[in-house]
Amino acid sequence: MAFLSGKKVFEKEIIREQNTLEMDVSKWPAGLYYFRLVGAGSEPAPTSI
Repeated sequence: MAFLSGKKVFEKEIIREQNTLEMDVSKWPAGLYYFRLVGAGSEPAPTSI
């Protein structure tokens, strides 16, 4: 049996002209992280890493 629980660990607002986002996750515990990118006026783009 598997359980999925989660909490927000990172949030950042970026400007429209910014094409990349770098995150230092080296100190995060090992695991599966789910993230979503949301653009103004667009649907969220969920994925996992």
